[in-house]
Amino acid sequence: MKKVSYYIAALIIAAVAVISFWVYQKYLKPSPTAFLYFPVERGDLQESVKVRGEAVAQNDFSLEFPFSGTVAKVFVHEGDLVQAGQQLMSLDTKDLSIQAAGLTAVVAQRKADLAKLLAGATPEEISVAAAQLSSAQIAAAEAQKGLIDAIKAAYTQSDDAVHAKTDQLFSNPRSMTPDLVLPVDQALKYSINSSRLSMEPLLNVWGTSLPTLAAAADLSSYESAAKNDLTSVASYLNQLASATNDVSASVLFSQATIDGYRLAVSTARTNVDGAITALASAEEKYTLAQANVTLYGNQLALKQAAARTEDVTIAESAVQEAESQLAAIQDNIDRSTLRAPAAGKVSALSVSVGEIFHPTQPAVSLVTNDYKIQADVSELEIAQVEASEGVTDSVRIALDAFPGMSFTGTVTSIDPQEIVKTEDKYYRVNIAFDPQGKEVRSGMSADVTILSTKKTGVLKVSELAVYKDGATSYVKLVPEGMQSVTSESQLERTPVETGITDGDSVEIVSGAQEGRLAAVSAE
Repeated sequence: MKKVSYYIAALIIAAVAVISFWVYQKYLKPSPTAFLYFPVERGDLQESVKVRGEAVAQNDFSLEFPFSGTVAKVFVHEGDLVQAGQQLMSLDTKDLSIQAAGLTAVVAQRKADLAKLLAGATPEEISVAAAQLSSAQIAAAEAQKGLIDAIKAAYTQSDDAVHAKTDQLFSNPRSMTPDLVLPVDQALKYSINSSRLSMEPLLNVWGTSLPTLAAAADLSSYESAAKNDLTSVASYLNQLASATNDVSASVLFSQATIDGYRLAVSTARTNVDGAITALASAEEKYTLAQANVTLYGNQLALKQAAARTEDVTIAESAVQEAESQLAAIQDNIDRSTLRAPAAGKVSALSVSVGEIFHPTQPAVSLVTNDYKIQADVSELEIAQVEASEGVTDSVRIALDAFPGMSFTGTVTSIDPQEIVKTEDKYYRVNIAFDPQGKEVRSGMSADVTILSTKKTGVLKVSELAVYKDGATSYVKLVPEGMQSVTSESQLERTPVETGITDGDSVEIVSGAQEGRLAAVSAE
């Protein structure tokens, strides 16, 4: 009986374990997080404003230029019938044309500079650079020889000044106890005797170094030592000059003898001063020649090397900048002519040839029997609409009544008075469009897309992948080398700077690199 009870208990325990495992797997076990992945890729973006609008009876258009200017031509008269696209009025574009011509030249020059950079230096340019380096090396060799000669000449003049010119003023001049024979102050005499004693080892060391000059790779230490030695010799001679100037004729020294001493010291000083000047000049030429060798060597290496990536990037940016400026000027030239947005009749001309047009006033009023689209745009987006005002086919329209069809239109005006809706401000935009023969009725609803800034070849990612944390935008990147993740903790939160958006994708100005994957939890 007990054995049966054990079996029953074991069966119950097993059943409970199986049921518990099933319940855990089905209801309690956490499901793995699913993610959606969006690549950071390069492509084109066109910023747009998307709003709802409706068709209304088109009674008239009040057309205006987007900027001030002098009216140059009026192509129509009041009461004239006009066709869509027909020229109505234009502003003077002389200044704009001059700017466009200048920028066209700038674009051409920058493109030529880029092409030259990519092509590298010509064989002729490399040959010229090599010749310049060769000339600089020859000049450096001559300057080196000149400096060596100046150091040797400085030694010769110093040796002559000490031994040939002034040793006659001493007894035992080359011994360990040189003695000035002139009757001068004892302090001066002691100083001169000490200086003369130092001259001998100075000249011996200097003379010993001369044979090694030609083989020296760097003469700067020799030149520095020679300069110091010349200074010491000059100081010694200055002391002797002071001593000879203080001596007067006496029984021991005739005036002729004293004059002879003075002449010898003066000549020695002149020669040593000349050696100092010559050495400084030779040093300057040597330094300049060495700098020229380095300069022309670098220039030759630069011409022989391929263009650096950063230099190419800078040159390409310069071309793009000039092209953008030219496009902006050309756009202003295009917008300097008012065209009829639809067929109709000219009802009024508000300015004449030679008058100054100012924005916010109508230039031409046009009456039609067609329909227009009116859409209310938030004050947060109205600036984008102003940027595209007057540009042909700058609006895409989808009427609810004609599914699958797309119409194009043109922003003709923006009402200056704001409209307040639920405490937010809006501005009414008037859009002319071609109904393509369809029977449009007043009140028909439409999806309106007003195109604005367009950029090509920019980094972009889906708007779904961009998060906001206050004023900071960021994406969650999959680690490099991985194609997917299984948990939020694996993702790299990366701050990014964003630019324009087309409603689906957003421009990545900085922060994320092309080819990376941004992840968004599917939950």
